[in-house]
Amino acid sequence: MTFFGLFSGIFAVNKISNEIMKGDCPDDLIQEECNGNCRMEFTRCRLLCETEYCLSICEREYDTCLNACPCGENCPEGCKNCDHPLCPEEAFPSIMVLLYTDYSQTPFVDLHNAFIIKGDGSETVQATIDAPNEQFLTDAKHALIKDVLYVFGAYQKIDNSFVKKVAFLDDCSFSFLDLELTFPPHSKSSTLTFSSGNEALICFSYSRSNPENAKTCNYFDGNEVSIAPMTTNDHLYAGLGFYNGQPTTVGSWQWDAPSLAQVEILTESGWIETGDHPIALYGHSLIGLTDGSMLSIGGYDSIAETAATDIWRLKNDAWTITGNLKKKVFFASALESGSSIYLVAGYGSDAPIQRIDLEETEVLGTKVIGFQPDEGVQYPVIMETTFDRCV
Repeated sequence: MTFFGLFSGIFAVNKISNEIMKGDCPDDLIQEECNGNCRMEFTRCRLLCETEYCLSICEREYDTCLNACPCGENCPEGCKNCDHPLCPEEAFPSIMVLLYTDYSQTPFVDLHNAFIIKGDGSETVQATIDAPNEQFLTDAKHALIKDVLYVFGAYQKIDNSFVKKVAFLDDCSFSFLDLELTFPPHSKSSTLTFSSGNEALICFSYSRSNPENAKTCNYFDGNEVSIAPMTTNDHLYAGLGFYNGQPTTVGSWQWDAPSLAQVEILTESGWIETGDHPIALYGHSLIGLTDGSMLSIGGYDSIAETAATDIWRLKNDAWTITGNLKKKVFFASALESGSSIYLVAGYGSDAPIQRIDLEETEVLGTKVIGFQPDEGVQYPVIMETTFDRCV
């Protein structure tokens, strides 16, 4: 290797490195590590060279390596939207939200809005979902089974009825299954995925002609529907969540129910009644945590006649307030991902999308990360997905 070749190589290294390092990088520590790795590989490459042509190849590879680093030419925003292996996976997931038009509105469109929002609220993108001509989403409930999104029941505006149908999302299109539940779910119903994500529990439905529907439950495993035990009390708008690993429902909307705050737990021998929630709630969201406790989030206080911000925890058979939402909300859909819970209104102050951050099972705080544009939609269909799905 000639002195000129070595000198020009060092000059090239410094020149390229200086160009890449210009400006502030939001991921400067990762950038520094990446640039350092590139320099070491460049040095190794040059030491093996004996010709000017070989040196030129090393310089091109070095240039390419730097450009791929956070804040390099290919990743100008640092690790954001950068697939470099040194960049951590996104700390927050992406959430798809499917909205229907309130059926009192004209014109009526069943699935009229679909979007994906990043869990930090930094970006939102519209999604395109193909839907059947029939109504299948309005007032329907949903659950994820074996990583497939299913929706159950729906309101039919043409004859003011509810149906027992089941539809599923295949890639970016919904299709109906050739089966039905034993009762017609709707917005007052509740769903819960269980059995390690392989089955769903679908419960409760309002019917003047069949009041027992308010206590009725089905199991569904993606292929077959079976009858689950009935609850003792009505539990419309009551939600389903896990308490000590068992499906649990809390409260009721109906004024003629024995208790508007009754808690029931599904055991091997059927549903059993425990104590009451401190507040007569409906329209709240229930999330079970890894320590066996369960959160009751938001909802509507039947006695005070106001929406709530309280986050209650049921642990050791006792209820305590463990946090508060930033905005009041009820009829919201919730999902847990990583160390956060995402809550998509629903009814509430401007239909917020809120994130509850946890440290293990303790609530650290809450944040509004966005808004969905249709306040008045009960329980939007939501699922965790990738940010580029169906866009």
